[in-house]
Formats: sequence, C-alpha cells, structure tokens
Amino acid sequence: MCIAWRDNERKKLAEKDVQEREERAKAMLNSATEELENVSEKRARNEEMIRPEDLFKRFKCDDTSFDDFQPNQVFNGRKIAEISTPASPSDVLPAPEPALASVAASERAKPTTFPRIPRIFVGSRTHKQLTQLVSELKRNTNYSPRMTVLGSREQLCIHPKVSKSNNKAEDCSNLLDKQACGFAHRTKKLINRIMTEPANRILDIEDMVSLGKGIGGCPYYGSRKMYEVAEVIFCPYNYILDPVIRQLMDINLEGSIIILDEAHNMEDAARSAGSFEIDEKALNTVKIELTQVIKGGFEVHSHQILEHLFDGLWEWITSSDNIYNKQDYERHICVWSGQKIIEKLKELSITAHIFETQFIPAYKAVSAHAEAIRKEAEDRSLYDELDREDPEVTVHRRRCLSNNSLTIVRGIFLVFGYLFKEDCDYAEDYRMALMKRMERGGQKPGRKKNNSGQENVWTYKLGFWCLNPGIIFQDMCATTKSVILTSGTLSPMDSFASELQTKFVSKLEANHVIDPSQVWVSCLPTGPSGTSLKGIYTNMESFRYQDDVGEAIWQIAEVVPFGILCFLPSYNALDKLMERWNATGVKKQIENKKLILCEPKGSDKKVFEKTINRFYDHIQKAMCAATGDQDGAIFFAVYRGKVSEGIDFTNEYCRAVVALGIPYPGIKDMEVQLKKEYNDRKRMKCKNADVLTGREWYSIQAYRGRKTKET
Repeated sequence: MCIAWRDNERKKLAEKDVQEREERAKAMLNSATEELENVSEKRARNEEMIRPEDLFKRFKCDDTSFDDFQPNQVFNGRKIAEISTPASPSDVLPAPEPALASVAASERAKPTTFPRIPRIFVGSRTHKQLTQLVSELKRNTNYSPRMTVLGSREQLCIHPKVSKSNNKAEDCSNLLDKQACGFAHRTKKLINRIMTEPANRILDIEDMVSLGKGIGGCPYYGSRKMYEVAEVIFCPYNYILDPVIRQLMDINLEGSIIILDEAHNMEDAARSAGSFEIDEKALNTVKIELTQVIKGGFEVHSHQILEHLFDGLWEWITSSDNIYNKQDYERHICVWSGQKIIEKLKELSITAHIFETQFIPAYKAVSAHAEAIRKEAEDRSLYDELDREDPEVTVHRRRCLSNNSLTIVRGIFLVFGYLFKEDCDYAEDYRMALMKRMERGGQKPGRKKNNSGQENVWTYKLGFWCLNPGIIFQDMCATTKSVILTSGTLSPMDSFASELQTKFVSKLEANHVIDPSQVWVSCLPTGPSGTSLKGIYTNMESFRYQDDVGEAIWQIAEVVPFGILCFLPSYNALDKLMERWNATGVKKQIENKKLILCEPKGSDKKVFEKTINRFYDHIQKAMCAATGDQDGAIFFAVYRGKVSEGIDFTNEYCRAVVALGIPYPGIKDMEVQLKKEYNDRKRMKCKNADVLTGREWYSIQAYRGRKTKET
C-alpha cells in the first residue's frame, strides 16, 4: 500500500510539473509574438523611408550595373549579396530582445538535411577471394565500417542436420515453419554481440561461423540482418549482377558504389545472369507445387495462371512432334533467334500483351504471397524466443512455392521481360534452344524405375541464351552512383567496354606488383625427345606428345621444390595424360618426387576442399622434411576451373606454374558457336572497330583464361 501511495504522489507531482511548464511556454510565446508584431511594424516604417539611391549605396551598385554581373558569394548553396556598412544608425533595424531573438532564430532554423552516404558493395568471384579482401580491410586499414558478408547457407549454415543436406534452403524453410531451429531463435543475440563489441566489427565468413557456433545464433540470418544497416557489403558478384538473386536477397543498388574484383569474368557472368535453362524435371516440380498451393486455397487465381503457363511449356518441350535441325547421335537441338523467338512463343499463347496483362500481375501476386509467408516464418523464428524444448508440431501443407521453384519462375519471367520490353529490341540478343539428349540408365519423371536393366531415355531442356552481356550490366548500372571494375587481365579495355556496352570515363593500367627479378617466364617449344610441345587438339591425341610432356614435367619436378601447379585445357586432356603416364611409368617417376593430385570434376565443394587441404598438408610436411623422398606435391588442374583463381598459393605452396596448351572455349559448344556468329553480325551491322569479331572474341577469351598465378 505504501509503495502504491508513493507512486501515486510521484505521478501527481510529475503531471503538475508538466502543466506548469506548458503554461510558462505559452506565456513566452504570446510575449514573443507581440514583440515580433511591433518589430514588423517598425521595419515597415523604416522601409517606407528608404530612398532608391540608398538601395544602390547599400548593395554597392550604380545605375548602370546589374546584380547579375556582380561577383556573388555562395553560402550553403545559396547566393549571398555583398552588403556594405549602412551610412547612418537609422538604417539599422533594432536588435530584438533575447526572448524574441530565440523565437526568431527558431523560426529561421530549418531541419538540416545531409546527402545520403552511398553504400559500398564489394564483389568477387568466390568466397575465398572475399575472405582475402576482408582480411586486407581488417589488417591494412584504419577504416572500421559497419559491414557484412553475404553468402548462401552452403557457407553459413551451422545446423547439424541442415548443413549436411543437399537441399539446405528448403530444409531450412521447413524448420522455420515449424519453429524448430534453435539457431534462428538466437540470431538476435549474435547481432547484439557483433554490434556492441568493436573486435567483432569486421568479420569474414569463417569468423561469422565461429562466432555463431559460440553463441548458438544463425550466421546466415545474422549476415542478412546486418545487411540492413551495413555501410560496406561483401558478396559474390553474381549477388550484385544477377537480377533474380538481387530480388531474392532484397538487394537495392540505388545510389550505391559497386566495386567488382576479378572483373575479367564479367562478360561471362553477365551473359550467364541474362540466360536461363530449365529441364523437364524442374518444370514438372514447379507444376506439382503450383497444384499443391492451388489445392490449399492460397492465391488460387494467380497460381492457376502460372500453372497454365508451365503446363504449356512442359507439353511443348516433351512433344514428339518437335523437329530438331541439328542432330547428333545422342543430342538433338533446335535454335530460334530474333523475331523467330517471338513468333514461336506466340504459337504457345505467350505474347507481349498476355505477358503484361495476365502473367505479370499473376507473377507479382505469387511472388509477394511467397515472400510474405517466408518473411512471417523468418520473423517468428528470429525474434520469438523458444519457451519450451519441443515446439508444437503442426501439420505441414504447401502454402507457397519453394525457394527453388520461385527462383525458376523468376528466371523465366526475367527473360520474358527482356524479350517483350517495349523500348528495346532485345530479342536479337537472345537465342532460344530446345534440346533433347539421350541419357543412359535414366528415368522419366513420374515413371516407375525399371529394375530389369538400364533404360535409355530422352531428357528435354529449354534454354534462353543471352549473347549480349551489356543487357545485364547496364541494368545493374542503371541506378548506381559509381561502378569500379578491377582485374589483372581487362586489356584490351576498349573491346571490354564494347562488350559491356558501357563507356568508362576513367581507366587506369598499372604495372605488375611483382618485380621482374622475382619471376622467370619461359616457353618450352620442344620436349626432351625433340617433340613439338604445341598444345593443339591433334597433338593432345599423340602418344609422342603425351610422353614428352610427361618427361618434361618429371624433370621440372626433380629440380623445383615444394608445390607445383600444372594447368591443362580440359578434364578430357587431363584424363588422357594420366592414363598414358600410368601405362608408361612416367606417373610413378613423378610420384617418387611429388605427391600427384588432380582437380576433381563436378561441383562437390567438399570433395574439392578435401583435395586442396591434402595438397596444403603435404607441402607443410615437406617443409619439415616429414615426407620421405618426396619434397612436395604437384596439382594438375584445368583452365577456368576451381583452382585457376581464388585459391591462395603463396611461397612454398607454388614454386612453379606449368601451362599446357591454350585455354580456348570449347569450339564445338553450341553457345560458343552462336556467340561467334552473333559478334560477326554485330560487327558487320554497326561497322565499329571496337566491336569484336567472333574470331577476336574467341582469341581474347583464351588470353583472359590464361591468367598467371602470382607466386
């Protein structure tokens, strides 16, 4: 009771104090208003007494000059006239009283607005390269901004089960729907730790994962929440370049500064971001999910429109009536270009009018519906603490499209958006390809597996290939403040700018950071037996060439200690050399001096990391003389592969680089052939010397693919 009485008395005193303050403020305001009116009257009387000649004196003007021709002062962006000292005290307005001065000052004061500081996006090709960039920011600068590193669940997920899943995005979403991820519930603790401790201000992905494991908070959602307040954002550059990923990650580039490292890959990355491929299996999955959402009663009309679209595409690409104009033994293909793409889509009831009036509204509704549900699940999991060990298990039914299906929908709508864009004729920059390939031991979607033996089936794929990287690059640059591209192999810059259809106002070409005395470069025209070591396709098939290459590499391995890198044009060439050397005994000779490791095929990151770590470990043991007769390791890799860039091979890890052949893109690849033809047509049409011919483009691709590793 005493406590309640005391609180009540305090409340009364506080209310009385507020009331007295309001009354005093009103009294001061009334008094100030009266004085201001008196001053205004006096000012009006003084202005009536001023003669025209006094004005000329006051502003240092004469009757033959005009203010437009006087040197104006500038203050805070406004022109200020130069005022001289008045001739008499009567010209001076009376100074207001202190109370009036404060009111007048408050009347004049305006809220000060500052230009928004642009955010900085730093992109590179791989997360390994991003780690190096973050390390440079941390060690070699005093700049300590709010920052984050964006990545996928592949790098950032720490859930014991989801992190080992093959479909991390979908499994993560399912856990959030069930509120069953304790790491997501502790994301707020992770963010608080980063924001409050200066030592955690600059973190790379490994630091973020380590801190998340220590606190038990989710690094993936932590990095995404940090993005909302970050001044500097590090991310793979497809997050910046690809419109679909930008929309998925809610990345807004307006007014930002973009810095893209390793930008010699920008042409390929831009074409890839503007292209889209989908096979019958993915189409079938989207169809099934759309049907499930419709049965659940969620945004039925919009999902039905998309279901009609994807049903039509699936029936077309799997139809036996399709005619393929290019046929190999196990691969058939048909290609449309320019206006023929529009005509073919019209046969499928996909026109610019239908796209704008029906498909776009349905797509926006479906996308917004999926994002709202996903946002609700994320917010519930990220900000609501778990009150019990076992959350309530609910019956799961599909309320929206999965992340994978939504990405497919966005991808195909991105391409349609460019094809049907009113003010641009982008159809000439695209090729539409319908492909079918023989798959041995395959299985058709929806068909039971045949246990009697392997079945050869045709698999179908639809592709929209963008041949003009400028489409995507210009789209990225449209709202940005500045874009900076850096790389060691951007030259020739004029042709590079021409491919991106962008004029760069500033260009800088610097010398190499390595002193010539620290590196030795040489060409070996012949092998130990006198065989020409010209790495062309016909020589790669020759046993004499394979044997002499093996003998040369063995001699290099004998004299160069520790680590050696050897790059080849393709995995096929690597397999042939290993098979031949194993038969002739050259491989055994090399293994007596070096551990042989080969870059694994495929996209399994864990297999690659295991291989590269084995290389590092063996070099470290060799430095301690703990590897017997072997004094190091040799790593065989392919141009444009995982080893070619983004991996750190400093000092003993790489004492020599051997480059075999020229890394031309596959000449038989259909996209490469179409790109060469496209450039030839473009050069003939515009007659601009900066536009590369197909042959010139093909040669420059080889040059940029042969990027020298710094040792």
